[in-house]
Amino acid sequence: VFKTCERCSGEGYSRVSSATVHRAILKRLPDLHQSSWSRNWKPFYEMLVDVLYKGERQAASEFEKATAY
Repeated sequence: VFKTCERCSGEGYSRVSSATVHRAILKRLPDLHQSSWSRNWKPFYEMLVDVLYKGERQAASEFEKATAY
């Protein structure tokens, strides 16, 4: 049974920009310096997004294998 996702309508979610993430983190950590964000937090965020996209691709590949006719 195929069903369109109710949350994203089958389009997937767009990547949140690092600037948006930085602003959100600043609300919780107002003393976060730009240099600390650039050296530590931003690379971690980008690595996390890459891991999630890799998992999404793997899931799509496995789904394709399972549903191939």
